[in-house]
Amino acid sequence: MAITVLGGEPVTQAMAAAAIARARRTMPKLGREGRDLIVVTADSRGYDPTSCFPGSGLIVMTDRPSVVQAAAALLMGADAYLPVDLDPSRAAVALNRVTQGRTHIEPETAEALRTLVMLAGGLQPNVRAQEIRLLLDLRSRGWSWGEAADSVGVDPRAARAWLEDLLLRVRSADPPTSLP
Repeated sequence: MAITVLGGEPVTQAMAAAAIARARRTMPKLGREGRDLIVVTADSRGYDPTSCFPGSGLIVMTDRPSVVQAAAALLMGADAYLPVDLDPSRAAVALNRVTQGRTHIEPETAEALRTLVMLAGGLQPNVRAQEIRLLLDLRSRGWSWGEAADSVGVDPRAARAWLEDLLLRVRSADPPTSLP
């Protein structure tokens, strides 16, 4: 089993590689078996998860976690979204879950996504917002998009489209930031 770290900025890529190394030290058995992992930093531009490494687990790591970034990572098919400064033992658990073919969403990220959906509930009928909250709750427990959607009784493509629309609305509402 291999763990490959791909990144945009060299500093962010180095932080992600260091976080993976710390996680491996806390769980020595990590990496002995299971599927390969691809760790992509959130600042990577144009990464297409379907372009290479079929069957690998995809993890997105960032030095600046945000709910919009987390939602985008999940929509692109990431199995986990993790901050680079996550406690090594928690990171090891997440990596281990992904090597076993499961997903992992940190509880804080799942709660932020649920809050985002609740705040945006007025954008869709209340029933749809409840379905999406339940879908996100199941995703945070390690269910795949398809399994969670089947359980909730929604079309996974419709749920993803709703979240994509929500992200577009959130992004358009964000004031532009200027770099110093």
